[in-house]
Amino acid sequence: MLVSLVSAKGSPGVTTAAAALAAVGVEHRRTKNRRQPVDLAELDPAGGDVEPLTGVTGESGLLRAASELRAETLLSQVVEAPRGVRSLLVPTSALEANATVMAALDVWCAALSSVGGMVVADAGRWERAHPAAARLVGSDVVAVVCRPDARGVEHVRHILTDVRGLVWPVPVVVITVGSHPYGDAEVAASLGLTSVGALAWDPKGATALWAEGVGRRLGRWPSSALARSARTVLGELVRVVWKAPAA
Repeated sequence: MLVSLVSAKGSPGVTTAAAALAAVGVEHRRTKNRRQPVDLAELDPAGGDVEPLTGVTGESGLLRAASELRAETLLSQVVEAPRGVRSLLVPTSALEANATVMAALDVWCAALSSVGGMVVADAGRWERAHPAAARLVGSDVVAVVCRPDARGVEHVRHILTDVRGLVWPVPVVVITVGSHPYGDAEVAASLGLTSVGALAWDPKGATALWAEGVGRRLGRWPSSALARSARTVLGELVRVVWKAPAA
């Protein structure tokens, strides 16, 4: 299952939202002794954020894979960032990231869709006119990350028709970050979308995820408000995909 997260202008925390969902996906699989090649894939042509947030250094895995344009190479270039989450990263430079995403467009969807389990893609801010707008094609569900206020809702409204048209009949849903001043159900109703819940606005939980990663029972991440809310959102995303008609 390939879940792509995007944002509109002014929306917060797409990278943290994607990492949180990937992290709770890892926790779920570990209870069943399962492992998969990729958990989190950065596909933001504006540049990656995982590397500076985690301190991981080195050439982007997606950059190396894109130079060969082979699916097996793509899946071999993963790093643990954050700890315990197998991630495929783009360069932090916008110029290099854009070139990398464009080069890998024909490879990454097929490769990540074939992984099995759930892969979360951080597709960054989406714009219709961007050359890499088609990076959402091949997703099983697209989630728009939205700030639950009037500005956030209005910015999402401006991209919604185009996103739906690009990925139809794949479901498009909304995830809010925080629950004030409007709840996730109110935001979804205003946009005519299905809500899969709200991720907690939890800076301490986000810091724990980036600094400690997953797999530490005594760490701060598992019991954080962000982790708890991400588990709920993950369950709702899975249900949306199960109910979706075949493309």
